[in-house]
Amino acid sequence: MKLLPTLFFFVAAATALISCETAEIKKPLPLSAPAKPTIDINTTCKIEEVAKFIGRDVKLIGTVKSTYFAENAKGSPIFLNIDRAFPENKLTVVVFKEDADKLRFTHTSYQNRRVQIVGRVEQYVDEYGKVRPCIRIKKTNQLTII
Repeated sequence: MKLLPTLFFFVAAATALISCETAEIKKPLPLSAPAKPTIDINTTCKIEEVAKFIGRDVKLIGTVKSTYFAENAKGSPIFLNIDRAFPENKLTVVVFKEDADKLRFTHTSYQNRRVQIVGRVEQYVDEYGKVRPCIRIKKTNQLTII
């Protein structure tokens, strides 16, 4: 009598296995990525919110509070720290020497000046290992004194 429930279990399992093998397998639908905040390039993004727009083109207005020319670093970048001096700044504008030469860019002329910045928000790791938002300037119309 104990054999009957065990036999029933094996028959039920085999039936389920056969029906699984003959069932149509559907591919799962792809998951959509969460929507990133969007910004109309004709409107201004606040400096405090710039980290929300990584990978997006933005237009910002701020004041250059400090500058630094890292002439011995790779690419000899010029850093413009917007609205606060480094390391309290929320955004860094970066101009590499090759671009600065083409643009005839001098960082000292931007110190304490109000500027409009247009460009793609990227990220870089600062000297303390902190990931920070930045915008790289490659064209003259990306950084304007206002």
